Parts: sequence; structure tokens; C-alpha cells
Amino acid sequence: MVKSIRKERSLIPMLYLYNTEDDGSVENVFSWEPTTKQWWITRFNPEYAGEVDVHDLTMVGCIDMSGNEELFNYFVKRYQNTNVDHELDWQNVYIDEISHCFWICWGDQV
Repeated sequence: MVKSIRKERSLIPMLYLYNTEDDGSVENVFSWEPTTKQWWITRFNPEYAGEVDVHDLTMVGCIDMSGNEELFNYFVKRYQNTNVDHELDWQNVYIDEISHCFWICWGDQV
């Protein structure tokens, strides 16, 4: 059974993918910056299919929680109480307490 999605809990996510070339240059594969709240995001750029090495890719994500300070405060508290053995590598997380955004980077280049 599929539970219904509570769209009132939707947030504004942002997603960016970069490809690092052998010469050190960085190429933007895509930037996704919706202006409306979303409950799920995914992106794909067919121009790069089969043309990049996964080890050369860096993903940057952001979740804008400015409309839900209670959730933001929960995440901050959880982040501050997380030990280094947790499954998420918190070294790649940046918390912007002014704009209430969480930023995270994934990839071998990070």
C-alpha cells in the first residue's frame, strides 16, 4: 500500500551536477533550481549519457527549509548530535542558519 504524499511538507530543493575534466576545468552538467515547493526531484542531461566517468562527477544539493523552521531546527539538532560513525558524512554538509538551508556535496572530488 502506498501512503499519500503530504505535500504541505514539501520544500524547495536545488540540485547541481558538475563534471571535472582531466585538465582541472569544471563543467556544469545541470542546475535545477525550482521556484515552487517539491516533494521529489531528479534530473538527467541526455547530452552526457555515456560521456562522463562517475568518479569525475560532483553533486551539490540544497534543501531550503525557510518555510519550515521547526524541521530546520530538528535537522540542526540532529546534525550537532551526530557522531562520526553515522552513515552520512557530515563533513560535506554546510548549514546556513540565516537562510535556513542545508547544503551537501557528494562525489570523489569533494
